[in-house]
Amino acid sequence: MSGNACELLQQRMLLEAQQVQIHQLQETGKALLATLVASGVLTQERFEAQLHRLRFRHVLERHPLASSTDLAHVVSGLPLVIAQCCGHAATRTLREVSHPVRAATAGLPDRVCDGGVYVCGGYNGTEFLSLVDCFSPASGKWRPVLSMLYRREAAAAAVVSGQLFVCGGFDGTHRLRAAERFDPSTGVWQLLPTMEARRVGACAVSRCNKFHVCGGFDGTQYLRSTECFDPMRWVWEGAPPMHVPREGAAASTLDGWLYVLGGNNGTQTLSSAERFSAPVAWELLPPMSTPRDGATAAVLRGKLYVCGGFDGEQSLSLNSTERFDPATNLWRGLPPMLTRRAGAAAAVVVGRLYLCGGYDGAQNLAECERFDPHSRTWELLPALSCRRGYAAGAGAS
Repeated sequence: MSGNACELLQQRMLLEAQQVQIHQLQETGKALLATLVASGVLTQERFEAQLHRLRFRHVLERHPLASSTDLAHVVSGLPLVIAQCCGHAATRTLREVSHPVRAATAGLPDRVCDGGVYVCGGYNGTEFLSLVDCFSPASGKWRPVLSMLYRREAAAAAVVSGQLFVCGGFDGTHRLRAAERFDPSTGVWQLLPTMEARRVGACAVSRCNKFHVCGGFDGTQYLRSTECFDPMRWVWEGAPPMHVPREGAAASTLDGWLYVLGGNNGTQTLSSAERFSAPVAWELLPPMSTPRDGATAAVLRGKLYVCGGFDGEQSLSLNSTERFDPATNLWRGLPPMLTRRAGAAAAVVVGRLYLCGGYDGAQNLAECERFDPHSRTWELLPALSCRRGYAAGAGAS
């Protein structure tokens, strides 16, 4: 037998002997583990955890980690990511109960951490605006926000899942189908797919994580059609039409119902109201006490509030307000606003109703006020940076 063949045979015999030893060690280890588990000295889970640590240490010794950033520094950024994904309301709650989130968001601007009243576009008496301002209830101050991509008067707006959606309106030349949304965490506007119809003086709400838009005027006819944008599917969807064509109507949501109130149908100012909740069709409600075109609507404490507008008879806009209680199906008058307003931007933030700008029948307004449902009083607020009639408003909380 040659030397190479002899060496190969020896290596083979050695390998077989080692395999036998490995098998014996495996059997011994299994028997030892079973004995320790049976006696209660060790559990299967603790054994596997310790084995994992041992294997990980051996791998780390062979392939040491080379990094200029330690794990603590990387993990410290997680609270900020969590806060930005949660939205305004959840972030404020997290800041109260979580020191890491509070520390991570301490230096962020209000647009990330706090809610606010957004006022978008409008008309100042000489030009159609793309300006956007945000009022912080916490600081009591207005601050400018990046302007919209379009100039818009009589647009519709709502906050959906923490982002501000604006659509339609009039830019001074065209009645718009264009829609866009603003992300407060990035401060950037993004174009959306265009609506099915051109809509000036439409109303909009957030419902079921979708942006619902109702009625308006397309330049030819007053609309009873409705549509909604699904941010998850990135498409506009058709929705059942209202009973009545409405431009300049007010809208809000309450207990899953979409309420639309007042407006005008091209021939008269409306006091009628209706509501919708799939799969139920639109149903008519008791009319408001006063016809209202260009009013605003909002929900506070389970009641539907409607403020201002034009009644179609007098040249000055209204300062009257009323409230609908779905439990009794009745309307009730409330203390009047401090200022007559139609086409105001409205929002509810932290349980209070904010009304900003609008038109009093003689001039566009910069004055702002808010209503406290607990004290049933109106309070004057700092004015907008300029007069703005028929701006779109929404609240991010």
